[in-house]
Amino acid sequence: MPISLIDLREQGRIPLCLSLFNIIIIVRASFVQSSGIFSEQQCLIVEAIISADSIQPYIPNGKHAVVKILMVKDMVYNIVALSIMHSSIAFINQDTFKHHNIQILDLSNNQIASINVNAFRGLENKLYQLTLNQNSLTSIPSWAMTYLYQLRYLHLVHNMISEIKSDTFDETQLKNLHYLHLDYNQISMLPKKSLLRLPLQVLTLSNNRIIEIEKLALPTTVWFLDLKNNLISEIPYLALRELKQLRTLDLESNNITEVTNNPEVKFISEIDLKLSNNRIRHIKDNAFDSFQKFGRLDLSYNQISTVSGTAFNSINQMRQIDLSYNKIVHIPTDTFKNMAKSLKWMNLEENQLHQLPNALQPLRSLEILNMNGNKLTVLDNNTINNLKPILTELLLAFNRLTEIPTHVLNGMSRLRHLDLSKNRIRYVQRLAFGKFDGTGTSLIKLNLAGNLIENITDPGAFLYMSSLAYLDLSHNRIRYINDNAFERLEDLESLSLQSNQLSQFPITALGNMKRLRYLLLDDNPIRILPDYVLYRLRYLQRLSLTRTKLQYITNRTFPGHSVSNLRSLNLAFGHINYISTAAFKNMDSLEQLALNNNKLTSIQTLTFSSLRNLRQLTLAGNAINMTMERSISDIPTLENLSLARNRLQQLRKATFVNLNNLEQLDLSYNQLRTFDFTFLAQSLVNVKHLDLSHNHIITIDLHSAKRTLMYLNLAHNHLQSIGKNMLYDFGQLKVLKLDHNELIEVQSNAFAMCKWLTELDLSHNHLRILHKGTFTKQNIYENLILRNNAIISLDINTFGANNVHKLDLAYNEIKKIPQHAFSSIQNSLTNLNLKGNRIRSINVDDFDGMENLTELILADNHIEIIEEAAFSKMQKLTKLDISHNPIISWNPHAFRGLSNAIEILNLANTGLFSLPKIDNHGIRLLNISNNKIQEMNSAQLINNRKLATFDISYNNFKELDPEMFAELVELKHLNISGNPVVIVTDRHLRSLYNLETLRLCNMEELLRLPEPHSFRHLRHLRNLYIYNFPHIQVYNISDILKHLPPLRILAAEIRETRLTTQMYSADLRLLRKIVITGKQLFKIETGAFAQLRGYKLDLTIRDTGIKIFPSSIFNTLTAISFLSLSLQNNYLQTLEPFPHTKPPVLNQHGTILYNLQLTVSTPEIINMYHFLY
Repeated sequence: MPISLIDLREQGRIPLCLSLFNIIIIVRASFVQSSGIFSEQQCLIVEAIISADSIQPYIPNGKHAVVKILMVKDMVYNIVALSIMHSSIAFINQDTFKHHNIQILDLSNNQIASINVNAFRGLENKLYQLTLNQNSLTSIPSWAMTYLYQLRYLHLVHNMISEIKSDTFDETQLKNLHYLHLDYNQISMLPKKSLLRLPLQVLTLSNNRIIEIEKLALPTTVWFLDLKNNLISEIPYLALRELKQLRTLDLESNNITEVTNNPEVKFISEIDLKLSNNRIRHIKDNAFDSFQKFGRLDLSYNQISTVSGTAFNSINQMRQIDLSYNKIVHIPTDTFKNMAKSLKWMNLEENQLHQLPNALQPLRSLEILNMNGNKLTVLDNNTINNLKPILTELLLAFNRLTEIPTHVLNGMSRLRHLDLSKNRIRYVQRLAFGKFDGTGTSLIKLNLAGNLIENITDPGAFLYMSSLAYLDLSHNRIRYINDNAFERLEDLESLSLQSNQLSQFPITALGNMKRLRYLLLDDNPIRILPDYVLYRLRYLQRLSLTRTKLQYITNRTFPGHSVSNLRSLNLAFGHINYISTAAFKNMDSLEQLALNNNKLTSIQTLTFSSLRNLRQLTLAGNAINMTMERSISDIPTLENLSLARNRLQQLRKATFVNLNNLEQLDLSYNQLRTFDFTFLAQSLVNVKHLDLSHNHIITIDLHSAKRTLMYLNLAHNHLQSIGKNMLYDFGQLKVLKLDHNELIEVQSNAFAMCKWLTELDLSHNHLRILHKGTFTKQNIYENLILRNNAIISLDINTFGANNVHKLDLAYNEIKKIPQHAFSSIQNSLTNLNLKGNRIRSINVDDFDGMENLTELILADNHIEIIEEAAFSKMQKLTKLDISHNPIISWNPHAFRGLSNAIEILNLANTGLFSLPKIDNHGIRLLNISNNKIQEMNSAQLINNRKLATFDISYNNFKELDPEMFAELVELKHLNISGNPVVIVTDRHLRSLYNLETLRLCNMEELLRLPEPHSFRHLRHLRNLYIYNFPHIQVYNISDILKHLPPLRILAAEIRETRLTTQMYSADLRLLRKIVITGKQLFKIETGAFAQLRGYKLDLTIRDTGIKIFPSSIFNTLTAISFLSLSLQNNYLQTLEPFPHTKPPVLNQHGTILYNLQLTVSTPEIINMYHFLY
């Protein structure tokens, strides 16, 4: 049954004044759920008129709007679902919905600050779901909801609600309210009885500022309670005591430092408790004595180093426990003894365990154990003995094991998945995975990737593993595989051997794998493939041999009868310079063939012919400079062909024959000077996507493809003009790229027959004049790009009738807003970019009629004067950028009438001496950097409380009003760098609770920073930039870091001469980018970065005095998989990143250096390697 609802969103935004009082066409639905409305009738769309009386915005703007209403044929029904979003509504007056049967009402993303007590009168027994997210409510409008008897779902997320009083719901009759969402508000406490009277089942209060919850504050009926991302310092037992139905308690990302029990509170029923990402350091005696049963206990991402043996004494049942990403070194034997029969899943990933914890010994029901990322060197069989009959998944990756723990694996008769990757295992011994009654009989997936295995010599290494389907031996050092090593792996389906040192294809070793479907041998020094290489691999579907040393493929390498099921063959990134004419003959199942980035110089006749199922062929990145007749022919299924990045100067006639299904052809990055379709010998050309970019094309004939061509890329060529005949009657063309040519002229009828063109890029040419009618014939341009030309002006009839949405005219020579040219598209234009022109002034009439414009960019012009209400005509504007203009005259009322929808306002470098008056309540980003502003106070920002990004850097502020930041309750990104501020205090940081990015650098007058403990207020900080304070005497980055949450980016100055353990005080588990600077820093100790960990890390050392970056540092980065290293503007004399390893691997753990940037003081003695690939 179709959904019946009215949605007044961005596309059909209603005017700022709105009432639903006079809607006369209505829709009925027979059944309502929270996710939608279901109707028994089929609905059609018609239009109706809405008058504007009851819902009032900040600035009224018209009396009528067109909305779309659903109706069933000629019958009239009632509205049951109504959505009015992004409409700048500020108030809701009484009786707004009185005469309607609305059951679901969504008023999200407005600016509603108050709701009349009788606003929902008439909906008492109708309204089922009310959504008021993303508004400006400062309190819960409970009086307006008093008699909403049927209300079940109430959403008040992302408002500014600061408190819930004890009597807030005293008079309400919300007897069916089961779901209340108050996330992302400013609530600091829940007083007694504040929510007690509500019959809630689900209550979410995440991302507030809750410090305290008093007893009897919460409804006793709640079973799901979300309190994550608050400031709660302990489990609020007394507030939870009466919640007998509680099943899920989420306290993630709070300020809890210790878990203690409360003898007055006992939870008898099973609970899921989430305590991840807090600041817990120890799990002490009897910590969880207030609980008896856990479904899942999540303690991950804390700083736990010790766990008491009696911490879980009261727990008699637990199914899952997550202790990952902590610092645990030991777990006592009896820790989990009481839940030995119920615990099925345990995660101990990324801790500091040197051996299997004795606490595993009593467990008899554990099915999944994750020990990845610890420091295990050996495994004690006694510790894990009781797990053997039941364990199905054992993860031991990223440890320090030097051999396969056969003795531990023996007897694991149900193990399905074993991960031993990223260890230091050197060999696979006989019966390594157990005897005939051991692991092998059940194991399905085995991962041995990233070890130090050099040879597999023992024919019994994988004996008795008849169930194994996936085997990963990639990223080892394997040079030799015994012919019988895989003899018993008859059911293996996938084998990964990439990134080893095999010089020969292991044809005999693979011979008995009757069900092998996927074989990966990439990045091995294989030089020759034997004849009939896949003869015994009849079921193989995918073979990948990229980055090998293969030089040729003969007609005996892959004879068709031996590869009857092969669907994908990847031979890319090799040294192949010859392919026999019949090399791929009769490969009837082949669908994908990749030969890109080899050494081919030509394509011989019939090389790629009669591949009856081939769909994709790529020959890109070779050195092909010649093609023969019928090089690629008689492939009826070929859809995608790439010859990009070769040296083709021409395509011979009939190079391609009978490729009737070819839709995508890529010839980019060649040396073609002319182009036509004579190389494609067939009656019909069906190409839809053609890429000819980055050639030397001067002349072109595309008419053979005019019937089907939809995408054409001619960028980066030498075209000088576009005439009528070039694209005549290209009726299907939608995207045309002509940027970076030498176009001097585009004839007015050049695109006349391309009426469906939606994207046209003419940027980076030499156009000065656009003729009348050039863009008039197209139905609609979604994106018209004319930037980086020399356009001086635009004629009045350049565009069609409202047929452009996004227009980019940046970096031209336009001296004033071409209002006359825009007049024909003023109603359709949504995005206008005039950046980098020569516009000197703007006034309100320049944008007359642009009622639908949402984004206007005027940056980098020569604007000197901003007149009164200059932007008032654009009432849907959400982004305005007038930065980097030499404005000398600001009208005090320049922003009068500015759109209430405005969210982004960039006034950087515009000559401001003070903050202009901006009354818009919805601004999210305000940039006033690089001006001359000396002072600003909280009163000036009182209307901008929704600011999320505030950049005041490089002004003349000598002091900052702390109350100014107190008003910005949603601030996430703050930049105060480059100001002559003298003092930053605790008061400045106190209100920045939601701050995620703080830039506090290049402040040469600063004498004092806040005390290190003051940084604890920055509870949600992710990115910190703090450096260059030459006059600060007391500065210790280590003390600051220990009070901060886990950072993602840290750019910090080191004042000491040596970098040793300064980073150790920080919580570095989430750090992904670190920048170290400091003119007094002369030495980096080996262990300075030993605490860093993560999949990918960007490390920068710049502007220091270091001369040596010790190679030994790389051996400490064992918890990093990929490293980007930048060493610029130092005094570096030598760098040797690979003293004991082969580039790009930095250490025995397999850390890969994937990017390196450096400058050196004495280039003649640097010892570097050309390893980038």
